[in-house]
Amino acid sequence: MAALGVERSDLDQASHYTHAALELASRTGSGFIGRKLETVKSRLVPLMTDSRASTLHQQISALDSAV
Repeated sequence: MAALGVERSDLDQASHYTHAALELASRTGSGFIGRKLETVKSRLVPLMTDSRASTLHQQISALDSAV
């Protein structure tokens, strides 16, 4: 759902689902969720002029370095 929000440029939806996935990934250490979030992160690049996209990108990157 986070990736769909990014595709639609709906950063509110993307943020909501990304935060839920980040929380779950950090609690469980799930590599699967981490890989899915990498897809979301790459799709955020064209939207990086929006601070919400930049923040999400940074939060996903922080998960990458923590796992």
